[in-house]
Amino acid sequence: MKILKKKAWFKVMGCTVAAIFVVVASGCGTMMRGTKQNIALNSDPSGATAIVKSGKGEEIKVTVPTTVILKKSRKYAIDFQKEGYLQQTVSIERRMDKAMLTWDIVSSAVTVFLILVPVAVIVDWATGGWYKLTPENVSVVLEPANPAPAETPSKPPAQEPMTAPTESEKGNL
Repeated sequence: MKILKKKAWFKVMGCTVAAIFVVVASGCGTMMRGTKQNIALNSDPSGATAIVKSGKGEEIKVTVPTTVILKKSRKYAIDFQKEGYLQQTVSIERRMDKAMLTWDIVSSAVTVFLILVPVAVIVDWATGGWYKLTPENVSVVLEPANPAPAETPSKPPAQEPMTAPTESEKGNL
């Protein structure tokens, strides 16, 4: 076995460090922030049922207040229902996290030279690592289905019209 010269050893170590960096940086958003996110659900009055529907046809039913864990790669619609109240629907949107996208592009530039595949971009795009769901806290105020009729102001009792006193009443004054 030959002993590597100093320059060759640095090249091997440099390539090893670069390869480790590529593996660690690949799918940075997925590894650093995960593919799921906690979303807090609240209603006034509490105790409403929330039906969380994904764009993929999946749905879950929960009683609020609670926290649900949702995949960041999807959009959601949440229906809040309670007997005696009107249903309300809230949308949960996914927004691109520009910092993660930028990091993926930078790390992919290194990846392209070493592996010829932009691993970070593919991983974060596929898993939702680029996205953040908004809003993170959903609170709704449910309106009664049959609101109480507005109270009309009560009228003061009708007063009898005043008449001039008669002759017999004048003496009593």
